[in-house]
Amino acid sequence: MTPRMAVVGAGSWSTEMHLPAARRVQAEGLADYVGVADLNPEAARPYAARLDAAAFTDADEMLRKTEPDGVLLLVRQHDMPGLIATMAELGLPFLCEKPPAPDTQTHRRLIEVVGDLPHVVAYNRRHAPYVQQAKAWLEGVRPHLVLCEMVRYRRREEDFSGTAVHGIDTALYLAGEPLAEARIEVAPVEAVNNFFIDGWTTGGTRVSVLVTPDTGSRQEHYTVRSIDRNVLVAFPMRHMIDCPGYAELHDDREVAAHITNKDLEVEPDDHPALLGVRAEHERFARIVAGEASSVATLANTLQTQQLRERLYQPGISERTRFGWSGTSE
Repeated sequence: MTPRMAVVGAGSWSTEMHLPAARRVQAEGLADYVGVADLNPEAARPYAARLDAAAFTDADEMLRKTEPDGVLLLVRQHDMPGLIATMAELGLPFLCEKPPAPDTQTHRRLIEVVGDLPHVVAYNRRHAPYVQQAKAWLEGVRPHLVLCEMVRYRRREEDFSGTAVHGIDTALYLAGEPLAEARIEVAPVEAVNNFFIDGWTTGGTRVSVLVTPDTGSRQEHYTVRSIDRNVLVAFPMRHMIDCPGYAELHDDREVAAHITNKDLEVEPDDHPALLGVRAEHERFARIVAGEASSVATLANTLQTQQLRERLYQPGISERTRFGWSGTSE
């Protein structure tokens, strides 16, 4: 049976990134969309029309009238915990935008509230084809180093952590296990803060995350080095200087494989940055149908939340120890 989905939140980010993904999932026959709710009817109506769904201004009313099998929660982080709690109460699988909570304490509470209810936290890099290819190449490999370089151009907002979490989370995902110890530093430069995270995982892998929000170009690179092979990913976010990006495998001093969007059978109108968003929607549809499991849950993204919260706390140039169990798989 094709899962019936509902959407909460039709704002600009939802419309730009999630709506095209939902339309593709619908075209592939993986899901049907029955309702879209947003407080602004002028946002809900056109969004719903593109999915052949009903528009609502009240999420509770939408859930009662449409009786979906799963729900997309595409709202701001401060509104997210209440909606996640409602999904847990109703037993409805959900996909929620990241970060799922404004702070670590709330995130921990949501882990307990949700329990084993199927869900996806929308850290789209975990689902992106280049990162998934990197994980496949690294299967059975013990990394020595995982390096993330997240470089942006003229990103001078007061709080950049909502974007920085992507680099943090992807580095942890590629390392395959959580940090046991980390040093977090902030280097203010004119109007922005640069962030540097350097630590060791529970298994001894070095993880370094370098975040510079205002430089001469935009890039997002991941490097994994081991005794057997090295893996490089140039992630293709919009307006990157090296878009459409690539994934590359080095083995025995040779480039053993080089994957680009041409190898991914990308449609002409697809931007490579949307592939991760589309993949998380596809996976969520299969999760609701009972055909897949999640690679991004509240439990295995807790440390991402912990690190994000530390970026703007006093004393962050001190060494931080994590008493946290589990893996980032």
